[in-house]
Amino acid sequence: ELQKMMEKIDKEKVAEMLDKIKEDTKNVEKEIDRNLELFKQLEFEQKLQQTIDKLDELAEDQEKLSDETKKSEASKLDELKKEQSALNEEFKQLKDDLDELKKKNSELEEPNKLEDTEEQEKDIEQDMENSGNEMESGKQQKASQSQKSASGKMNSLSSKLTQMQQEME
Repeated sequence: ELQKMMEKIDKEKVAEMLDKIKEDTKNVEKEIDRNLELFKQLEFEQKLQQTIDKLDELAEDQEKLSDETKKSEASKLDELKKEQSALNEEFKQLKDDLDELKKKNSELEEPNKLEDTEEQEKDIEQDMENSGNEMESGKQQKASQSQKSASGKMNSLSSKLTQMQQEME
């Protein structure tokens, strides 16, 4: 009789302990999920900041090149055109960064409100390409204007991203 009671008590205790372990495991999983989401959000915010910084730097470089193009002699146009091509490549990389940013955002359980920047990106790219073509045709002033326009639009895009960043906080 005593033996049966001991077995019954042990089974109940074991069942209770198992339930507690299950509960603890669930809580740990929830905590891990929360931390993973936090990590993804931090990763997103870091990428956003890097993209804004890169964009600001690119806008500054484009502005400088615009000034150089405006003042330079025709003999330096080839060199300036190479610089413009390098900036075009950097901007293409920046567009990839923006795409990666959108992807990271979509992977979040609660995505941030990201406005579409596709149109602005296309406008900037167009201005940058135009400036290269205008340099090719020897139209320095027009090239310089296109470069200045691209720089201004980059600053505007940077402001838009910074605004989104502030709204997340």
